[in-house]
Amino acid sequence: MRMDIGFQEFFQETFGNKPYPYQVQVAEQVLLDKNMVLVAPTGAGKTYAALAPFLYSKKIGKPVADRVIYALPLRALASSLHQSTEEIVKEKLGLDVTLQMGNQPDDPYFQGDIVFTTIDQLLSAYVGLAFGTSAPASNIPPGALIGAQVIIDEFHLLSYQEALLTFLEMMKRLKHFTQFFVMTATAPSEIVDRISLHLNTTPIRLSNMNQLNRTRSLQWHEEPLSVDAILKSRGDKTLVVINTVDRAQQLYLELQSRLVDEGMHLPVRCLHSRMFEKDRQDTEKWVHERFYKKAKAPAILVATQVVEVGLDISADVLITDLCPANALLQRAGRCARYEEEIGKIHVFSLVDAEGERLPSPYDVERLCLTEEFLISNVPSQMTPEFEQSIVEYVHGTLDVKELNEAFLDLPARADVIEQSLVSGEGNVQELVRLIDNVSVLVHNAPESLRLENKPERVSISTFRLYKLIKQELEKVKEYDIGWYPIFEKSQSKGLEVTWAPIRSERDIRGCSLVCLSPQIVNYQKDVGLLLPPFSGNRKCLMSKEQKTDHARANQPFRYVRETYLEHVERIRSLFQHEEQLHMFRVANDKLSKQLRGQDGQLLIAYVAELVGALHDVGKLTKKYQIAVRKWQVQYRNKDESDLLAHTDYDGLNPADRKESKKKMYERGNHAVEGALMSLPIFDETALRFDGQAQEHAYFAMVLAIMRHHNAFSENYKEFSIAKRAEEIVGKSLSGLFDGGVQLNHEAEDLSSYKNRLIKPDVLALYWYLVRRVRLNDQLSQRLLHEGKEDQNGARITVDSV
Repeated sequence: MRMDIGFQEFFQETFGNKPYPYQVQVAEQVLLDKNMVLVAPTGAGKTYAALAPFLYSKKIGKPVADRVIYALPLRALASSLHQSTEEIVKEKLGLDVTLQMGNQPDDPYFQGDIVFTTIDQLLSAYVGLAFGTSAPASNIPPGALIGAQVIIDEFHLLSYQEALLTFLEMMKRLKHFTQFFVMTATAPSEIVDRISLHLNTTPIRLSNMNQLNRTRSLQWHEEPLSVDAILKSRGDKTLVVINTVDRAQQLYLELQSRLVDEGMHLPVRCLHSRMFEKDRQDTEKWVHERFYKKAKAPAILVATQVVEVGLDISADVLITDLCPANALLQRAGRCARYEEEIGKIHVFSLVDAEGERLPSPYDVERLCLTEEFLISNVPSQMTPEFEQSIVEYVHGTLDVKELNEAFLDLPARADVIEQSLVSGEGNVQELVRLIDNVSVLVHNAPESLRLENKPERVSISTFRLYKLIKQELEKVKEYDIGWYPIFEKSQSKGLEVTWAPIRSERDIRGCSLVCLSPQIVNYQKDVGLLLPPFSGNRKCLMSKEQKTDHARANQPFRYVRETYLEHVERIRSLFQHEEQLHMFRVANDKLSKQLRGQDGQLLIAYVAELVGALHDVGKLTKKYQIAVRKWQVQYRNKDESDLLAHTDYDGLNPADRKESKKKMYERGNHAVEGALMSLPIFDETALRFDGQAQEHAYFAMVLAIMRHHNAFSENYKEFSIAKRAEEIVGKSLSGLFDGGVQLNHEAEDLSSYKNRLIKPDVLALYWYLVRRVRLNDQLSQRLLHEGKEDQNGARITVDSV
């Protein structure tokens, strides 16, 4: 396909500059619905290369994907790219750009046109253990993958045994339903080739970026990095990258002191992972102002690995600890990043004067290989040839070995993921990331903090926390060094927490959250959390509750009477509106091609509307209707003759809450019951598919109804169908299913149906259907009551999703 000149004009109009030839080449391949593996140096414009084809396709009305899910290895990178992309895309193209991270869960269901998120959020959603939702709602996010383009930035940073292995499995399972775009600046050639083969594509390698016309020199230093070295080597905009938080804090404080002693007025900041989110964001804002493309004012940033990927900043001098080659090239990507810039890079040894190696989170073998290469090949210029040579020397053998082992483990990983999808009992540490961190609050009275208001916290390694606790407990103290939470369920107040003093390191075993006393740690806005030993006597800042809307999620619901027919009518209109807007054009197309439906995309859209229309049919049981009629007539004193979907209920009213607990109003469940009742309709509908797809479509439809309130529902109690139920269902399906409605009255064990989810076609259609049903169920009520909240702030909504 020859790219139309319109793409180049679109690119310049959107991003302010003409596309590089490789960016046009990338677009040609992506717009042919091919997967993409892109290898390009840092600063080459990979982000625009990845987003431009999708944006262009949306602009011309021929979308290559329904949405983009852009996953990055670090939260800071996702936040930074979200901000810069939103400024361009939302204003110029009117698309919704969202951010989904643990500390900023703005889009837990991946509903934006472009969703920036972390690898952890993406993969946890894929394996049915979504970080961003409750377990019952965990089947909503993965449906966003169907018809999407998934972009993985800097895939070489994924752990081979956890995240990368799961991502490889995702690529295979969803190959017919999702387009994958994988990018790297520093992966060895053999790894790029192997990933490309797995994705059935040909990689695009950009080895020459002479058009940038930038120059970066590289110098090796035998001694460890010090304040003297920083002051000696610094430039106007100086970036200092240290391998550990402790040393970064130490050097920052020493540098501050020296600058004061010598009367130098030079702005200095510190950035790392052990900072409260607000303080980190403030520092990142300062960094962008001081290190952006045209910034001239002098500044020094002392940071850790958090600056390695995704931050669009440029220093004229980079001063860094020794690190593995791929990390070194990422750090170098923040030096002389733009056209015609000149930069200097200084790499310092990790071995001190006594021959001791400074602490580092990196594999020693890769560190030694990087050091060997630098000693033999510097001083040098950072050319593409140099970068490729050092990557192959350090990572070529070791990383390829780990990748080969990962591919051998792929069948076993598929089995584990299937078990997780079926039962929800997977292990995040095995499938996504080996999480060895604990969240730490800093406070002298943790019982005063309301956890639902997300008090400020930092994350430190479990090993480091154990070591700190043991060290502090060995000292004789007249105060508590910290506390750990004990959670208990209360019928009146829900989940309650009490805080117990830490008396042994065993007390915090298995804890994901602890509170440390300001007596043993010190938190400062500019330095972050200091662990002992530390000097200085500045007063410790403590964790504050954040003003968020999280607490609203725990507020009682308010319901408004709605007949079954009214509810179905609203749901169907939403499905029809989505089709009019072509919101699922690509998903419908990919599903119809794979499932070989007789009417193509129209059949997939039809099935979605049908499942949506039937999702609450389980409420048409005698038990449910007797209970809701009693509520309306005996408690609300209202006449009632219709079959209802919802009653009047005010969750903020104590009388309503008390009355609703009476046995006479017990309604029972309705999701699995509804699936059972719908079996004859789904039997007939499945015949519109060909071959084995009939079976796949049937199970996907049944499971979508079964699990439209809870991702793991499978059991039901004996029920009887209410009078007039078939008549009402027939009316609700008018124009959709006119063959005469017969509901199933017979009991059947559906618990084994979940095992069908191991079939990729069943899983994809199920995810697609249940996502649309659950989101439209919510939306129907929001639109019905938009803006209608009482003065107490009770939310008006349907049953929790």
